Formats: sequence, structure tokens, C-alpha cells
Amino acid sequence: MVNRSTGALRRVDGATFQVSDPVTPVPGATDGLRAFAGPHALYALDATSGVLTEADPQTLAARGNPVSMAAPLAGQSATIDDGGRLWILDGETGNLQWIKDGQRHSRDRLAAPGTGLLTLADGKPVVVDQARRTAVLVDPASGSVVQRTTLDLRSDDKIQVSGAPHAARIYVVASRGVLAVCELAESGCSSAVALGTGGAELGAAVESGGRVFVPDFTGGRVWIVDLRDLHVIARPQVLPVQTRFQLLARDGVVFFNDPQSEHAGVLQLDGGVRLVAKYDPRHPGAGLTTGGGGQPPPPPPPADPGNPPPPPPQPGPQPSPSQSSSPPTDPPPQPLPDLTISASASPSQVGQEVTLSLAANGEPQPVGADWTFGDGGTGSGLSGVNHTWNSARTFQVTATATFADGRTKTRSVAQTVVAPPPVQGTLTVNVTGPGKVTSNPRGISCPGTCSARFNENTQVTLTASSTERFDGFGGDCGGTACRITMTQAGANVDAHFTDIVNNFNLTLNIIDSAQVGGGGIVDVFPGDGAGTDHQCDGPRCVTTWPETETLLLTPNGEGIGQSRFDHWSGACSGGGDCHLPMTSNKTVTSHWVRCPVGGCLTGAGRQATQHATMPGRPPVSRRRRRW
Repeated sequence: MVNRSTGALRRVDGATFQVSDPVTPVPGATDGLRAFAGPHALYALDATSGVLTEADPQTLAARGNPVSMAAPLAGQSATIDDGGRLWILDGETGNLQWIKDGQRHSRDRLAAPGTGLLTLADGKPVVVDQARRTAVLVDPASGSVVQRTTLDLRSDDKIQVSGAPHAARIYVVASRGVLAVCELAESGCSSAVALGTGGAELGAAVESGGRVFVPDFTGGRVWIVDLRDLHVIARPQVLPVQTRFQLLARDGVVFFNDPQSEHAGVLQLDGGVRLVAKYDPRHPGAGLTTGGGGQPPPPPPPADPGNPPPPPPQPGPQPSPSQSSSPPTDPPPQPLPDLTISASASPSQVGQEVTLSLAANGEPQPVGADWTFGDGGTGSGLSGVNHTWNSARTFQVTATATFADGRTKTRSVAQTVVAPPPVQGTLTVNVTGPGKVTSNPRGISCPGTCSARFNENTQVTLTASSTERFDGFGGDCGGTACRITMTQAGANVDAHFTDIVNNFNLTLNIIDSAQVGGGGIVDVFPGDGAGTDHQCDGPRCVTTWPETETLLLTPNGEGIGQSRFDHWSGACSGGGDCHLPMTSNKTVTSHWVRCPVGGCLTGAGRQATQHATMPGRPPVSRRRRRW
């Protein structure tokens, strides 16, 4: 217990309700004193000065000296997680600090100075930055940022932030009368519920049993919102108007308490209210156990003379402890274990059936469970619970487990549902001949890539290109143009090309040819020498050859008595045979030089008296084909 009037702490024994003597952990702390109880340490923090003291959770005895953690802290700037880590957000710097096992750690500038709020969601710290309009989920083990979620906040919003106990989700309550439900696995927060018309003073939300409870201090009411479809199901009056009350959720039960009066009670999920008086305001101390430093119970009232009290009982044997008429006290129930929800597919697709199951992470195990799926659907059972979502978004799945002793516990997870992949068909193109086929949209470039998948109803245009002749499409297309609307069955298209053989001209010029009195004669053999000689003895000979032909051009020795061959020019060069591929129009000039009157000399100055032959070539027959 924290007494902010005196700055003292007391411990109440959970078994005997015995109250310890008061301890002052932070000297001078009064209104700002706050206590955080972990499994191995109690932290006492003065939110006004930022002074922190660690104490023994049993004896409240201080451990070590007080330390300064931060500048003055705001209302939502410190919390403790289930692992015993104390988290503190420095409001002046935006730095997040935490203490674990006596070690101090820090993460700088997680929020803009003066705008940060701190809460826990699924046991992990979340820093809300009002200036940057973001929520930052932090890994409790390393302090690193796990996810940033954008919040829909206005510059003048005054907000209260709280987190879901078993899901990565926060609740942002704005003073303008809006509850935002933000899944931290998503990049943005778009789910909101209107809470009146604004102007009321609202507190931080709590979650229980698939419901969110938001206190309205102005009206003394509590807004109850169903998480399945985010609608308000009740707004019960719990206390008088203008009452700042506490709202707590523990083990599936929601409690409200007015710390300034005897009024308290329990809220049911449907909005029902059960009032519980904490004490009799006429006798505030009656029936309460006093601890060290407490006041003794009031004395009994004076006796009435007209109605004397009964005589005291006669001495006699006293009953032994085993004969006491007081019934034995039952031990407190075993805490319920955490719950785990398993899904056969997460994320899942729209229209896909997902099988869910619920189990406890220890004993006792639940005996039944009720489910809500975030889309209005419900189910029951511990395993084999099937559900199908029909739209693409993130849904909150909540399972409320029931145990054999009647207690319940709730677990929620986010189920992301995505749109199914589009239906596709395969287009296959078969090319014959020297050509190419491409597609628009891209995907086909055949030869090369001759098969591709396209979405159903996509119009695909095929284009044929070639330096030869395109004869047309076949298969699922016809003619020289092809446009296909794709179906799941796909399509097959043939493209036919024909290789066209082109003809080119050979222009052979002879300088000092035999026809003009010289000796210039050139033999032209197709098949690179294997074919029949086509002899040219005039100044110019022009013939046509297919592009696949290779010609052998050689000077003929018959003309050596008049002229001798000197060299080639044009498409041939040098002084020997010329091998000439006819891949285009070619022009060749054969240069002959006139011999003197005595004839051309061969060998060692002898006059030529017989037909000359080219080296390595048999004598040319006089039977030839003239051009």
C-alpha cells in the first residue's frame, strides 16, 4: 500500500492480511510516490524528483542507495513487466531506461521531448510519441525497436494509452471522444470507435473477455466496447458524476473503485454492475485487520442497566485447536497458466478455412473455450475450431478458456488475412524458322523464353519479327496478328517463318581483257572451286548468284602470251586465287599487264610458249562456259 500523504509504504500479506509497519523508501516523497512490485524486487519511485530506490519485496528494507533515474516523470512514464524489468521514460529527453537484475540500461530518443507515454502490450514496452504520431514496440530483451505504427492523432489531442495483456495491441483514448484500437503488427492504426460527442474526461482503457472498458470520470460511467466488431454494447453508471475512480482488470474480472469513498464493485461483460461496499462509512475501521502502527478496534458500548449482560461462562476445559468451531481457511487457488492460440495458417487467404486450437502452457488445462474471430463470427471448443474470413485485413481472434473450477482466462492474437493470388494461365509459343516472337505485357521472348504465366483476363499481344518471311500464327491464334485474352486453361500459339534465299550480283572487271586484244581471262568456279567454270574474257562480266554461294576466282593461263596477271582489287585482293562468299553484291577488278612484243617471260627469262597454270591447280580445259 502507498500512502502519498506521508510517503510511506506498507505490505499486506496475501495469506494472513497482516499489514507491515510503514517504511519511507524515498525521503521527502509524498504525492509523487509510486511502487512497482516485481518477483525479486520492489521499486519505489518518486515521480516528482525522479529518485528511485530498490527494496526487498518481503521486508521492504532498502537495497543500496537511492539513484536519480530521470527528470520529473509524467503520469504514464513508468511500468514494470512480468519479467521484473522496471521501464522508465524520461519525459525531458525521450530516452527509455530500464532496470533488470540491478543493471541499468538505456535506449536514446525513442520519443520527442515532452510528448512520450509508456505502456505494456503483450508484456512488451510500447512508447507512444504524440509529436511524431507513432507507437514504437520495443524488444524487452535487447531494447531494440521491433515495429513502428503510425497513429491517427490530432495536434491538440489529449490521450490516455494502455496495452492489451495478451496481444501486440494498444488502446488510445482521445479526449475528443474516440477510442483507437491499434494492432502493432501493422504500419498504421485505422480502427476507431466514437465515445460520445467529446468533452468528457476519459481514462485509460482496460481489456477483459474480448471487451474494452473505458472510464468516463465526468459521467461516472464506463464505456464497454466489443472487440469483435468495435461497437459500444453498454455504458453503465457505476459511480456518481465527477468521480475519478480506478478501473482494473484481473483474471478476467473488471473492478472499479473510488479511492475517496467506500464505493467499489465489479463490472460484467454485458454491462451489469455489482456494487461492493469496502467498509461501513459509519464505522470505517470495523472488521479491518490492524497492523503495526494501526489504531485498536473501538471499545464495546456501555452496558444497559435494564438489560444486564449475561454472566460470563463458567471455567472449564478449553477446546483444542483441532476442536475449534472456525472453519479451516482454504488455500488460495493456483494461478492460471498462460494460454497459447495455434492456427493452421497465419497469415491466411480470403476464403481459406483455418483451424484453430487453444492450450494452456502448464497445469491446469482448460476444459472448454469460447471464440470470437473479429468479423462477427463465434465458435467453441479447444481444438478443431474452423473459421473462414471473407475480407482482407487483420482480425483479432479471442479465445476465453474455462477451467474446471469455473475460472476463465482470455487470450487474443492477430490474424492477418490477405487476398488470394490472382488466377493465372500459361501461354506457350512455338517458333519454326528464322524469326522471333515477343509479348506485351512482357514475358515471352521466343526463342529464349517461350512460356510465361499471365493473370486471368489479361490481354496479351504477340508480335513476330524476322529478316526473312513471316508466314503467320497458328494454334490459338490465326493470321499475322495475335491478341489473346488469358484464361486459367492457358493457350498455345505457333509462329511460322520461312528462310528466303536472296540473289546478289558479281561484277567482274578485267583490265586488258582478251576481247580487247590483251590476255586477261578469269575463271569463276561456283562451289568454291567444285563447280563448272564460268570464264570471263571481256572487259566486264556480270552474273547473279544465291547468297549461299561461295565462288573461286582464278586468273586463266591462256592469256599469258599476250598479258600477264598482276593483282586483284575490290572484293578480292592480292595476287593469288580469290575465295568470294556472295552474301551481298560484289565488285572485283582483275588487273593484267600487256606483255612486250617478244612475249612475257617465265622462269629464267624464257618466253612463254605454252599455256600457264596456277600453282597447285591442273591445267584449265578449253571447254568452258562463257559469260
